[in-house]
Amino acid sequence: MQRTSIKSFYYIRILACFGIVVLHTLFSNKIYFNLSSNNYMWLDIFQNLLMWAVPMFLMVTGALLLDPKKELGRKRLIKYISRVAIALVAFTFIYQLLDTIYESTEFDFIVMIKTWVSKLLTGQSWAPTWYLYLMIGLYLMIPFYKMITKNATLNQIGFLILIFIVFISIIPLIKIGGKGLGFYIPTAIIYPCYLFLGYFIHSKEVPKWIYIVLFVFSTIAIVLISFTQFMNLGKFDEDISMGYENVLVVLQAAGLFGLLKNIKLNPGSFIKSIDKATFGIYLFHIILVKMIFHWLGFNPYEFSKQWWGFVVIGVDLGIFILSCGVTLFFKTIFNKNMLPNGGKND
Repeated sequence: MQRTSIKSFYYIRILACFGIVVLHTLFSNKIYFNLSSNNYMWLDIFQNLLMWAVPMFLMVTGALLLDPKKELGRKRLIKYISRVAIALVAFTFIYQLLDTIYESTEFDFIVMIKTWVSKLLTGQSWAPTWYLYLMIGLYLMIPFYKMITKNATLNQIGFLILIFIVFISIIPLIKIGGKGLGFYIPTAIIYPCYLFLGYFIHSKEVPKWIYIVLFVFSTIAIVLISFTQFMNLGKFDEDISMGYENVLVVLQAAGLFGLLKNIKLNPGSFIKSIDKATFGIYLFHIILVKMIFHWLGFNPYEFSKQWWGFVVIGVDLGIFILSCGVTLFFKTIFNKNMLPNGGKND
């Protein structure tokens, strides 16, 4: 199936994919290792600064699939959903098989299957699988979201995005007497906002300086808030976490997407090959992360106390490259249309 050719989207997907690799590495390191307070603080800050990665994928999806000019028939939608569903079933099985091999004292196939089915149905498998559940739900809603973009003006879409941000990102932060406000919208989840935000930014011409201000302001604010809270509390406050619904994450992702959407550099075959492998990289990289840092016990903070950051980035580059190679290898063996591309923008 032919992927929509928008030059900047190749680079955005690759950057977002690598950001996710680094994000999962930092998160896993906080779990697996007994870090010093200083190292933990920097991991928190860098992790908070990388929360734009998944939203960037969603914005590319929204920019492409919510385009009123792009037809999205029932068969195509079913194909998108089936690809993600196949990946979900296959990789939750692989993850459980690896857990059973490395974490259990004895291999019991029946117990493994029961555990796999339970985790598959309840969403309790490895971290990356949450995105697959999310995409199945969003794909089911895309035809209805598309009705909005077909019949609404860009200014109306902008107002819809503002409603999302106010009710999902800002109102939960407001406390009166220790209690939150009672106002809410019945679909209080941030992810559709990123779809509409990607469509809006891709469709509307906005001065570049606005995106620069959004990105710089939100980035500085994230660093200052993360650093201040860690100094005061010794850890990052989960009540004001830099989750995907946080207004600063929304602004940072919007600013970065708005800046990168204007990339005019023609992607060569090398870039296109990496782009086609991004979904496979997303699914496979976590195996290498867990293998290197957990099962093999490689601790970059003991290996290099001064240069651990460069060591982590070097390992992440290796994970990214190897995951890409494995994905492309399997794509050459199997019919490429049988392997999921994530349905992001085929």
